Amino acid sequence: MKETKSEVYINLSEEQLHKLDVIHSCFEEEVSRSRMIGGFIDDRFAYALEILNREGELSIAGLEHGLTLLPDWLQDRTREGIAAELEKQLKE
Repeated sequence: MKETKSEVYINLSEEQLHKLDVIHSCFEEEVSRSRMIGGFIDDRFAYALEILNREGELSIAGLEHGLTLLPDWLQDRTREGIAAELEKQLKE
């Protein structure tokens, strides 16, 4: 998928900015706020895929497409989460 960029401005509170700064301080390498927020979005998107899949609101094709929008490591983690949830449901 070709990545396009657009400028979107988000108003953040002082508390939210402080939290971003604390998170930023954990990285050994320099990471931009934009990259951090992109990672947050990917993480929550993966979580949404798991929830929608669990609730039967997502087709297999929709799930697979959604997974392709995530980095490889997060695709793997999401697939593992979905498999664990399915295994749990089968045991019940």
